[in-house]
Amino acid sequence: MSTEQHKIGSGFGAHSTADDVLTGIDLSGRTALVTGGYSGLGLETTRALARAGAHVVVLALAPGGARVVSVASSGRFLSGIRWDDLHFRTGYDRWSAYAQSKTANALFALHLDTLGGDSGVHAFALHSPGQHPHRCSKSR
Repeated sequence: MSTEQHKIGSGFGAHSTADDVLTGIDLSGRTALVTGGYSGLGLETTRALARAGAHVVVLALAPGGARVVSVASSGRFLSGIRWDDLHFRTGYDRWSAYAQSKTANALFALHLDTLGGDSGVHAFALHSPGQHPHRCSKSR
């Protein structure tokens, strides 16, 4: 089922700017949350809201500094991926499932790092402390 959208007669159209929409509106004392406000339309919206007097909070991270961290483990060596039974229909073994999940985390991080690397977005699969000797797990 579809419902036809009726025009609301706002007077604005595809070529209207954020400043056009906010002309004559005082947003002093108001707070606006803008997602993606670091570039493009989000940035222009942020600027227009600020010019209208709003306190603007931008909910965004610059992609160049972004990173994704997943937890890996040497437990991934306990089992290979069971490509013929990904849903464990022929039997469930918790250690096999654990190993496959850790392999999936490592492969996810590897692929995501490949996809985002040119944009400065990096992904890592880190071993949890205590799995391997590391300065983070040493007593002080």
